[in-house]
Amino acid sequence: MKKMSMALSALVLASATFAQAQTQTNYIKNARIQLEKDNESKILELLETQRLQEEKARMQKFEQLSFSVLPEQSAQPVTVQTTQTF
Repeated sequence: MKKMSMALSALVLASATFAQAQTQTNYIKNARIQLEKDNESKILELLETQRLQEEKARMQKFEQLSFSVLPEQSAQPVTVQTTQTF
């Protein structure tokens, strides 16, 4: 009976130790996942900021261009000749 009690105690202790290790593993895993999410958010924020700056710069260049409207020229028909090769 004493051997059985000691074996049971060892099993309970091992089970508790395993559960504690699993809990710590889950905690570390969740911390890593959260850090990855934070990093991805920062990267996306930087990318979007850069895209916004590039779009503003492109708009400024576009606004600096001067356009002149030319009168419409009479439309002349265009003939396109196609050839088939085999």
